[in-house]
Amino acid sequence: MRATLNTVSRFIAAAAVLALAACSDQSPTDARSPGTVHKVVLGGSETLAGSLNLSVGSSGSWNVSMPTGASTIRLSFDARIASGSTTGNSNVLEITVNGYTVTGNLSKGSTYSYPNRGGTESYYDWRGYSWGQPSNLWGLFWSPDFVQNNSSSDYYYVSGSNAYSYNFDVTGLVSQGYTNTIVLKNQGGWVYTATGTSPTIVLQNVVVTAS
Repeated sequence: MRATLNTVSRFIAAAAVLALAACSDQSPTDARSPGTVHKVVLGGSETLAGSLNLSVGSSGSWNVSMPTGASTIRLSFDARIASGSTTGNSNVLEITVNGYTVTGNLSKGSTYSYPNRGGTESYYDWRGYSWGQPSNLWGLFWSPDFVQNNSSSDYYYVSGSNAYSYNFDVTGLVSQGYTNTIVLKNQGGWVYTATGTSPTIVLQNVVVTAS
């Protein structure tokens, strides 16, 4: 979220919609007990959650048994911030593996561009200053679905790749042959402090793959 009056005013206008969305937290569609260990086999993948909504301060946490001998281990998911319309991007998502923060290795590149409104920005960024963002976080797009930011007719059209798809190489953070903990957390409290709007993160298809 850039510190512009237009962006802030659009966030405030969408507050009623987002307030309702923030109350709709769901358990993962793969509703296992919290102590369940997900097992990833070499050459395969494991779905951690089919869908999940995270209100501010909440998180999804999974214990994942990793294989040995993997050259690459990836964490992937689709994500957006619930909104009645597209209103840009806000840095709200924290990702950790075994307590270590995922800071890079996003397969679609480190930046995104808005051809219709101009400008290129970073997915992983700190836009704090007077806004109060606590640290670098991953940016997600405010959108009513997992389609609209990919449409070239939309004002907030994102070029170059799927705006909602996130795929990370987390090999260096994983202990192969052991159970690892993966956490996705909504750290968007600073957005509420700055705008009065509480961002709800919507996740789909949270998957770990080992190859």
